[in-house]
Amino acid sequence: MRLSYRELKALEIWQNYFNGDIENDYKDSQRILEALIILQQAVVDSKVKGPDWKMWVDTLTTKFILHTNSILNISRGTQLTVQSLGKDLNIIDIPTMHIVIRAQLECFLMFDFIYIRPNSDDEKEFRFWNWKYDNLLMRGKIPAKSNIIKIQQKDDLLEIGELRSKIENSHFFKNYSKNQRKELLARGSSKLFNSWEDLIAGAKLEKKLFDGLYPILSSYAHTGAHSLMNLKNQKLGYHKNHQNCHLFLFVSKMILCLYLLRFKELFKSAEIKYNLLPQDTQLEIDIYNKFADRRIVKNIK
Repeated sequence: MRLSYRELKALEIWQNYFNGDIENDYKDSQRILEALIILQQAVVDSKVKGPDWKMWVDTLTTKFILHTNSILNISRGTQLTVQSLGKDLNIIDIPTMHIVIRAQLECFLMFDFIYIRPNSDDEKEFRFWNWKYDNLLMRGKIPAKSNIIKIQQKDDLLEIGELRSKIENSHFFKNYSKNQRKELLARGSSKLFNSWEDLIAGAKLEKKLFDGLYPILSSYAHTGAHSLMNLKNQKLGYHKNHQNCHLFLFVSKMILCLYLLRFKELFKSAEIKYNLLPQDTQLEIDIYNKFADRRIVKNIK
């Protein structure tokens, strides 16, 4: 039986995965990251008009791009120089890579939670209000030692009041219990009482790949014993077949493809630009996405 080009491409991807060459991982991820940047720029160039809540997706996407680029830079090796000992080492900073992948995943999950999963623009806007309201309340708790912070917090009070009123008057607000409504207004909840694991489940990510991933990444961010046990048994020196680096570059690449294809759903200009990408690049993105995405595929125009 003759395999289709798509099937051959999928086999090539799996073969590259089992070869464990992080230099190839870097090149593949860099090419896909450039594709996302091209799509983002297409939306900017189109000068599309929209409500404030929708335009914030551009800044959120920039944050995602910066995290992804940092992950790729870490995979290239980091210099650790100790002049007094005559040491000049090229290492792969695995703990930092895991922390940044956690930030990349969280960025994707908030993007999906606010802009993709809701069934209406009204619900997207409500989620955006709560996300921003929660973070403005958090910024207001920063000890104000400088005039810059004091001025910013004073300016924030007006927007906090406006957002509180919008949230309280939304019909979505009435879907929450009395205690939850009180909590939303008093303290905020950017994820609307969901955990990160809830957002992973809601994003319809492949369970075999992503179940348990977030606690592992969090262990590195919070200096859990798990992260130290792994670090103790690892060799940090740079080599192109570094298995831990290779595995998490693969994970990061899947998250990148998930973000790119869901971003494409939001803007016609991004969809048009995506269709102009080289066919091999589109195919590669689609295959990585299908490794990770359990959603029913919908064409959103």
